[in-house]
Amino acid sequence: MKTGGENIKSAKEHKAKGNYRPSRHAGRLENAVKVVASPPKPPKHFDKRHKDLWETCCQDVFNLGVLVDPDVHLIEMFVSNWFLWQDAIKSVQDEGYMITVEAGEFMKEIPNPAIRIMTESSKVCNQIADKFGFSPRARMGIKTQERPPEDPFAAFLN
Repeated sequence: MKTGGENIKSAKEHKAKGNYRPSRHAGRLENAVKVVASPPKPPKHFDKRHKDLWETCCQDVFNLGVLVDPDVHLIEMFVSNWFLWQDAIKSVQDEGYMITVEAGEFMKEIPNPAIRIMTESSKVCNQIADKFGFSPRARMGIKTQERPPEDPFAAFLN
């Protein structure tokens, strides 16, 4: 039984091998989703460092030929969690692994809460990175699509 999509062939691959069956392969979402013609603009709420990473990530995924409109939200989540991870690392470096907090009339040492943020945000980043081929292993399993031709007037209008 196939569980993780590791051996699933695209409809295009089935057509090339001559075993394409419309009843089985035509209704796939991959046939309806089209790659974008140009990388999208960053969300308005992003600051400069978020926008810079956004543009790098979108350009990388765009260059791989796998950026589609529904993925934009995942890239936004990746960028947001990337900076949560970086900020948490800085907190641990500045404050240490253990911090002292007031517990009633006593002082108590507890693990820095930023460690949990580091762990959780890195998990999110790794899961999203695997979907976009941000590692050599992830790139091995990603199928690309042909990008639509660029509209020569789109650059002029933007």
